[in-house]
Amino acid sequence: MQVYTEKQRVFLSNLEKVVFNFTASRIACEQTKFRIILIDEPGKQNTSIDDLMNNVIFRKSNFAGRNFGAEEVVKLLTAPIDKFPLWIKIRLGEDMVCELSISKRFRPFRELLHQETGHPPFCLCE
Repeated sequence: MQVYTEKQRVFLSNLEKVVFNFTASRIACEQTKFRIILIDEPGKQNTSIDDLMNNVIFRKSNFAGRNFGAEEVVKLLTAPIDKFPLWIKIRLGEDMVCELSISKRFRPFRELLHQETGHPPFCLCE
């Protein structure tokens, strides 16, 4: 069993909520596979944490053609000092893999977008 920080547990819980809502509870989050799609945001200000994640974790070769489990998603998308992608758009791909289009800007939990959904930073896309 993975040991998580408090914020990582909330992030995983939010991922589970959005997968449950998105798949109409047909697929358990533990069984779901995820594909991470990195979205560049030209003209947006990056922090040193953003630069660190981009240079170390988010090299295209780390993600090309790969699917990940929920625990791997939490580990990959947690920046130092519990910062997370500013937003994550989720949609179900044709191959029944959840596609996570993510912001490459990392912020503290209180600053994440989509707080109103009850599962920040996730936003459902049809």
